[in-house]
Amino acid sequence: MAFLKERTLHADGKMRYTHKNLRSAYHSIKRNMRFLWTFEEMYGLGIPNTNNGIESVFTDLKSILRLHKGMSMNTRKAMILEYFSRLNADG
Repeated sequence: MAFLKERTLHADGKMRYTHKNLRSAYHSIKRNMRFLWTFEEMYGLGIPNTNNGIESVFTDLKSILRLHKGMSMNTRKAMILEYFSRLNADG
């Protein structure tokens, strides 16, 4: 743990954590540990153990939105809502 508490003096005279990204990752895992194994604890719900399914949905949506770059924000929001409503209807 001392490793994560190391600090370095920067050129501007301020002390900052030496391993900022590692420290951030450690605290993120520590904070979210109780959620990491939900798919195993609630096996009967059929929760997948990866996020591949949702990633494929967002990849498809991003591809569609990329094809229509010139849309206004309101039209873009409407298209996203329509995408998810059709996705939900197809089940």
